[in-house]
Order: sequence, then structure tokens, then C-alpha cells
Amino acid sequence: MRRSAAPSHTPNGLLAATWRRRFAATALVVCATNPAAWAAEDTSANAGLSPKQVAQTMAIGDSLSTGLGLAAGAVEANPLVSTTPLGLVALAGMKLLMLNEIDKYPEEQRVPLQRKMSSFWGGLTANNLMLAAGATGGLAIPAGLLASYMIYNSEKFEQAEAAALAKANQKHDFRVSPTYTVVTELSVRPAKADGSYDPDATLTTVEVKTTNPLLAKVNTYLHPDGTKYYVEGHRLKTTG
Repeated sequence: MRRSAAPSHTPNGLLAATWRRRFAATALVVCATNPAAWAAEDTSANAGLSPKQVAQTMAIGDSLSTGLGLAAGAVEANPLVSTTPLGLVALAGMKLLMLNEIDKYPEEQRVPLQRKMSSFWGGLTANNLMLAAGATGGLAIPAGLLASYMIYNSEKFEQAEAAALAKANQKHDFRVSPTYTVVTELSVRPAKADGSYDPDATLTTVEVKTTNPLLAKVNTYLHPDGTKYYVEGHRLKTTG
């Protein structure tokens, strides 16, 4: 978004106020009717917002601040973005759906993506708010870049990404025990040739026979034929 050199398209204060009210009302209705978008992740008692919640906040903030900037006379620089209130709300919804989709990724891949998205959308939000306050691009763009840098390098994101990578390094492939009394059904995706996670792989199910029930979440499963799978869910079927 950039500040327009021409006068605002709203001919008087009444029309501008009406536009703001319409945008705010639409945004509030959509956010209020979509509580799943604000569902909390697993966080410790003193962790504050999770990486996903920060990214959700920045996604919605980008659209809301774009609306404020437009109401103040700024011009949307991206021709692909609809500048109607409904279009901006729809854009925020698409971002939230994108964040929900990457929930399927392993944590060591998911957290870095949430960090980058938060940084990008947070920078755009800061830029838009500066334009809405009457700043020129010479001030708004550096402010957006600074906000993006600060969000990306924040201590919370540093800790979250480090914790995710450390947890990934402690994971071990789950292997079948030679004796068994328990049958568990796993929902799995085959790994890539190099053993990494493949989000596009077909989700399938396999039955695994073990001595004891799987009490903790299983992250990966190594089939006796050597195929590595990433586990997306599991359920107990039978016990002997």
C-alpha cells in the first residue's frame, strides 16, 4: 500500500466515516463467527501467544490496517488485492486457512513458516498504520521493514524455533517390536526419498503390532521393508 498523491476518492467526511463503519462491521462479524481461527495451541502457562496465534494476529492486522489506510486516502499498490471491505476480510480468511493447513507439517517445519509469515504480515501492518496516520512512503516503508525485522528476531520466536528443532533432534523412528499384543492403526504419509516430510504424499493407514499401547504421540514409523512414514494420527484397535 502507498499514499496517494491525489485527493481521497471520498468527497466528504460523511462518506469516509460510512466506509470505515462498513469495513469495521464486516470485519467484526467475520471474526466473531470464526472462533476456530483463534483456537489456542498448546502453550506453557507463561508463554503468551503461540507462534500460530501471533501469525493469526498479524494476518488479520494486515487486512484491518489496509482498510484503515484506504479510508485515510492511501492506495493499494497490489492490483490483485480487492480493496472492498468484503475483499479484505476474504483475504484475511485465506491467510488463516493457510495457517491451518501448515498445522499438518512437523513442528520443526511449521514454526519457521509461522515466524516468516508473522514477520511479513507484521511489517505490512506497520506500513499500513503509518500511512493511515498520514505518513509518506519515505517513513512508512522503513517502519514496516523495522517491524518485520523485530518480529522475526524476537526472543519468543527464537525460543520457539530452537525448541522445535531440539525436539525434532530427539525424535526416533518407531520400529515394530518382534512380539506383540496390541494393534494400533496409524494415519501416515510416506517420506520423500531423502527421508524428509512430504506434505503432498497420499495419507494412508497402516496397522502396527506392538507389545504395549502407544502412550505418547508417534512422530515417525519405520516399516520393516525400510519405508519411512510420518505419522499424522493413531488410534488403538485391539489388545491381546
